[in-house]
Order: sequence, then C-alpha cells, then structure tokens
Amino acid sequence: MSGYFLGIDGGGTKTTAKVCDGNGNIITETVGGSINYYGIGTDKARANLSAITKKIGGKTGIFEFRSVFIGLSALYTRATAEELEKLTGGIINSDYIGMDSDLFIALEATGAKGECAVCICGTGSMSAARKADGSIVCRGGYGYILGDEGSAYKIALEGLRRGILAYDDIEEKTALSKAILDYFKISKMYDIIDLFYDPPMDRDDIARFARVVAGCAGAGDKTAVEITESAAKEIAATVTSLLREFASPIPVGLYGGVFENDAIFNKAFKEELNRLNNGVKAELLPMPPVSGALLAAFNESGTQVTESVIQKLKI
Repeated sequence: MSGYFLGIDGGGTKTTAKVCDGNGNIITETVGGSINYYGIGTDKARANLSAITKKIGGKTGIFEFRSVFIGLSALYTRATAEELEKLTGGIINSDYIGMDSDLFIALEATGAKGECAVCICGTGSMSAARKADGSIVCRGGYGYILGDEGSAYKIALEGLRRGILAYDDIEEKTALSKAILDYFKISKMYDIIDLFYDPPMDRDDIARFARVVAGCAGAGDKTAVEITESAAKEIAATVTSLLREFASPIPVGLYGGVFENDAIFNKAFKEELNRLNNGVKAELLPMPPVSGALLAAFNESGTQVTESVIQKLKI
C-alpha cells in the first residue's frame, strides 16, 4: 500500500512523532518541543511542529503523507477546522489531517474496537472512556492545583511535605527527610526554600521527585508507602466514577511514568480498582499513544488496519 502515515502525540512538555508506511512498518520516530498552543502560544507551537516535520523530512525524505492524526493535550474534543488550520496550516502536507485530545489517541492505543477506558498518570493525571457510540467521557484532568490525583506531581509534593514535617519533628521519622537533602544537594532543609520559590520550580522538576518517593517506598519506608498507596486509591476512585457510565466491565488501559515505574503504586491501584469494580481488567497499554495516533490516521482515512499492522505498531 502506497503512502505514509504520521502519528503525533502532543503532550504538555514534549511532542513525539512516528511515521510508518501502509503496511505498518515504522520508518522513523522523533521527539520535539511541545505543540500545546494554550501552554506556549500559537507561534511557538507552530515553530516546534515545523521543526519536527523538517526533522522527519531530513531523516527520511518524506514531506507528504496520506494521513496524519494529532493527539493534543490542549484539546478535550475533536478540533474544529479553525483549530486545525491554526496549528498545522502551511506546515503539514497530507491528504487527511485529524486532531483530537491526547486522551483520544490513548484510547486508540488500547487496541479495543468498542468500549474501553484509559487512565494516565504522568506529571498530571486524567481518565477517559469511549462509549459504544464513539463518544468520550472524562474524569479528572483539573490540573495540579485542583486535581491530578495519583500523578507524579502530587506524589512528589506530598513526599516533600511529609519529609519536611518529619525533619522538623512534627511527624514521625521518615527516610524522605534525608532523601530530600540528598536529592536537592542541600545541607539543611531551609535551603530548599530558595530552590522552590526563587524563581518558582517547574512542575516537571518537582514531579521527578516522585521517583525518590517510590524508591523509599520500595525500601520499606512507612510514610512513603502510605503516600504511594493513598495516591493509587485516589486515582482508582476516579476511574471507578468513570466506569459507572457503563453497564458491564470494560478494559482499562494504563499509561504514564507512575504506572510504568512504581510497582507499589501499580499494585495498590489494581487492588483498589478490583475491590470497587468486580471483573475490571486493568493493564498497561499495549502500545504508546503515538502509535494510537497512527491507528487513528489509518482508521480515519478509511485505510484497512490488519492484525499485522497492529503488531508492528506495538514496537
């Protein structure tokens, strides 16, 4: 089958793009800057998208596509023609271009044909499900101030807070106190104030401390385990609210660094989800969301997706 397909996962901090041919053979994959125009502005988003397409063209000689699909963290539903033109006009040359939320391509990445759900726990968190009629319902996604339960940011922030309280003898001792000093390379806790407030520390940098919390939990630290399990139960409750929209159990795909790298969180989440919802199966996505974008590029251009194509996109 002739022609090339481009899938793009436009997250909040980076963009991943993957190109394949009509048989699903991966030609190239590249990573670039964010294209979330709400976060960085339209001009910067277009510049980053242009840089990605030029990088793809420079590596492969491919500048035209049969179909392109973009999952974008700036969206909650299908992009209008105006939104699509605002971001891609004059940059992407393709017979078909579609754009929807990053949750849409995550749902595609479950590989399910009908009803399914996905829960994402990275720097932030959100859950979504697809109904039989193709409509999408969401829970969470209210951001780091109002929501993001179960996210790396919330786990990291609670780990920092509890570690500081223990350092000041307000709470019981925890390995998190020394972990904070070691991680931020400071000799006394008050030195952390300048690091966090002058200028304010980026949320992504704060979220990375979640890995330290996971390490302390894995070593048996009581406080770190409490933080991790509590966060897992919170996001399980969010997913449970979503599943009430369905008359029978549907598969739940899991994605994001917290699910992928924190065994205690993963176990606690699945146990709580099973306790609240009998018969629900929750597993890591079989392919990354950028491959879900490629599947959408196939499907929405009317191109047949064979099992062979699906297997290749899982790579």
